[in-house]
Amino acid sequence: MVERLLTPDPATTTVRERLRVVAASVRSGLVLAASVLVLVALGGEAYFRLPWVPRRLAYDADPELGGGVIAPDQRATDWLANMSMRTPPMAINSEGRRGRETDWSKPVVLTVGDSQWFGVGVEDDEVWTVLLEAKFREGLHDDGIQVVNAAQPGYGPEHQTVVLRRIVAAHAVKLILVRVTVGQTNFRTPRGDAARIEFERAQRRKILRGLTSFGPFLLDKIRAQEASVEQALVPHFLRRSAPVADDDAAGTAMWDCFAPAWREMVRHAIERQATIVFVVDNVENLTANDWLANRLREEFADIPGVHVLPLGPEAFGLAPLPHAEITRLVHDTLTLGRDPHGNAEFHRRTAAAVWEGLRARHLSSVILPQGGRPETHG
Repeated sequence: MVERLLTPDPATTTVRERLRVVAASVRSGLVLAASVLVLVALGGEAYFRLPWVPRRLAYDADPELGGGVIAPDQRATDWLANMSMRTPPMAINSEGRRGRETDWSKPVVLTVGDSQWFGVGVEDDEVWTVLLEAKFREGLHDDGIQVVNAAQPGYGPEHQTVVLRRIVAAHAVKLILVRVTVGQTNFRTPRGDAARIEFERAQRRKILRGLTSFGPFLLDKIRAQEASVEQALVPHFLRRSAPVADDDAAGTAMWDCFAPAWREMVRHAIERQATIVFVVDNVENLTANDWLANRLREEFADIPGVHVLPLGPEAFGLAPLPHAEITRLVHDTLTLGRDPHGNAEFHRRTAAAVWEGLRARHLSSVILPQGGRPETHG
């Protein structure tokens, strides 16, 4: 009996050996996987740091805006369509604006808006503000006229108010163009603790991007796929699409939220003796945008130098079709395809529509010294 106890059980020994083999295999697999991940990370980091690979658009933290603002002095690209489409390189000047440096001693048209007006997705010379500047110079026979693109991706009326206030406090501006669309409904500045938290996050993101280029790209790539993966796992008949804001209620909700910001913009313009034009971009023929245009007219009807320029489908050379039909038409002809931002043709038509709208209201010449501040309203 003693001998049996001291003699190893062959079955037990076999199981233990198998467990040791499995454990060794798992350890080898983990080491291999870790090695591969390290090599991928190092390779990705090396690739993104190659001198001929365009840098990704960098942001600075801004406590008042509650997050990131485009950093100055860079030429960089960004990613669209769930991080699957790289934009052309974008030139950012020393003030963090899209395009060339500004000579503030010469006549300036200031534009504030979101990513559509910023021109994400198109070449520098295709952005609508560049094309509008050419029209101003040709139409008014003055090569010194400049159109400053102070739009920023993700900016709504509250952000735009801060940008406008800072610029007109530092520089003389004669004409201000503000993009208005119900599509900016969710572009809001955080308040209180939320602003502080967002600012701190922006600071951490800037530090992280200073340490690694591949890491933030990989994280953003993973986050961008979450919605696609979630949609793929949900049966088609259970998917819910976001409702289109196409009624007076949507316009009313946006007015209630952002009317204070628009009023503040007007106040700053009046204080600086600048003409301000609210350009209501309604290429998709939304009822909510029509409502906003009418409400803006009512609000500022008695204030000289404040105008509303609605741009419906006709202004873009399109027939005034129902929203669903014109949305498909706009997607096929005026967007980047895989991404909803405007393509070069959209920017060309926007510049033409804004220029013709300003001319029709005798506003194009207000930036010249002899232009004055017209009293007529659009």
